[in-house]
Amino acid sequence: MNPFLDPPAWVGDPAHRFLTRVGSEPWLRRLRSGVWTLLVLACLAFLVAGADRPADPHLTNQVLPGFSPPTTAVSHP
Repeated sequence: MNPFLDPPAWVGDPAHRFLTRVGSEPWLRRLRSGVWTLLVLACLAFLVAGADRPADPHLTNQVLPGFSPPTTAVSHP
């Protein structure tokens, strides 16, 4: 095991076993596959539910209530 990834000496025996197991190759493979699965599910959720909102967006010149209309000022040095 990598000495930089070894659990610290002050952790208890159950924590030491857990941290040693987490650093193993099967655990990292499982974590990697879980991350990829989550990424694929997020992309599918975006395509199915989120990609069509708002259905028909359009721009307007109306000012939102509570906000002043935008102004433009040009100043010369």
